[in-house]
Amino acid sequence: DNKHLADKRVRQAVLMAIDRKTIVAKLFDNKFQVAQSFKHPTQLGYDLKVKSYAFDPKAAKKLLADAGYGPGKPLATNLIVTKAYGYSGAEDVVEAVAGMWRAIGVNVTLQPIEFGQVNTMERAWKFDNHFELNGTGSDQWTGTTTYGSTQGSRTGGLELPEANALLAQIGNTLDEKKQDELWRQVGEIMFTQVKEIPLFWLPIEAVVDPKIVGDWVYPG
Repeated sequence: DNKHLADKRVRQAVLMAIDRKTIVAKLFDNKFQVAQSFKHPTQLGYDLKVKSYAFDPKAAKKLLADAGYGPGKPLATNLIVTKAYGYSGAEDVVEAVAGMWRAIGVNVTLQPIEFGQVNTMERAWKFDNHFELNGTGSDQWTGTTTYGSTQGSRTGGLELPEANALLAQIGNTLDEKKQDELWRQVGEIMFTQVKEIPLFWLPIEAVVDPKIVGDWVYPG
């Protein structure tokens, strides 16, 4: 029964309860960039007006209260503790997020699950009231459609029919101007409906011996 996660106010509340700047500073030495939206400023359709919701635990508590949750009836949900694609430290981030959610009155249960088993359970639709920390590629199409889209793998993330319809149009046009406008519309829908909780953009790092490697060009 995931009806409470279908309530936009609940999704917005748990997003606004996360202090992403503190997580970046304390766990990652400020090497990550806090994601202001699901799109990067270098990508098509980026709109300065569409930014992520700011850290505001007081507003988050009010949103939960408006949705019918409070001390006598706390929101209860599960956080999957596992590795995440693309970066280390995922388990630490999950535990930090759990603490921030508990601070606004959410009853969080941490569920440690092996990374490979998570995929198996997702394909079998075993999760009905869970949040999972994950990562995806910086490629705009892949990064947007991987989770919770008819254009992606459909592993159980929130799907928005109006966004799916626009994504289908993007996949069927080579006109960059049209793509830019469609991406802008997708971004606004995903922002207003709080489809995801964007956390960080992770830069690529490499450790090399300059005596051996004189130059390296990253693909893409």
